[in-house]
Amino acid sequence: SKLMKFSTTDKENSVLKKRLRFVLVKKYRRRIGIRILRFLAKPLFYHTVVGKELVDDKSQPVIFVCNHGEIYGPVATAVYLPFFYRPWIINKMIDRELITDHMYHGTFERISWLPQSVGRLMARLASPLVLWILNSMDPIPVYRGSGREVLETIRQSADALACDDNLLIFPENPDITKEGVYARQGVVQFFTGFVNIARTYYKKTGKRVCFYPIYCDKNRRKITIGEGTT
Repeated sequence: SKLMKFSTTDKENSVLKKRLRFVLVKKYRRRIGIRILRFLAKPLFYHTVVGKELVDDKSQPVIFVCNHGEIYGPVATAVYLPFFYRPWIINKMIDRELITDHMYHGTFERISWLPQSVGRLMARLASPLVLWILNSMDPIPVYRGSGREVLETIRQSADALACDDNLLIFPENPDITKEGVYARQGVVQFFTGFVNIARTYYKKTGKRVCFYPIYCDKNRRKITIGEGTT
């Protein structure tokens, strides 16, 4: 479908033409990182996926809305979600200059028994591999700063949908919890602004988009996809 769209797209629409060329030529070469992750993780990370049949192939592109569960939700969906998608990823995790510090404060610093020097070393050693894997997924950066940066995430998301890319987003707000982290089980309050993706996409294309809820249950090793909402 992307190839057909590419061949019929007006040459004057350079933005869409450039994006489709990237998708068809470069994108799937770059996904080698996530393929390696899946290969290594599946034997040790078995899950069942329920509700795949609820996703209407004819309705794509779609937006999958998933719980974060600390690092669990992103990893489980990366390994087992049976659809191609572009994920929302916090910008600091896909920035070579910022990822090491972000990983240390977000993960290794929280391990109380781990010496600070060891935690920083582990973050520094792990960050190049994590950076490579995350960027191989062709992510959309998520900013928690100015309104202009937030709007940029929305704009890039709408552009991705216009190129028939599905999205996987994690709109929970960890700042409302006591520890300032994502809930390990259950779902905390959302940043409600994520619905503006649909508004922007509609203004851009005149088309509606369907949101599909996903819940990753760590205890039951189960990923459940719910009915879509347009």
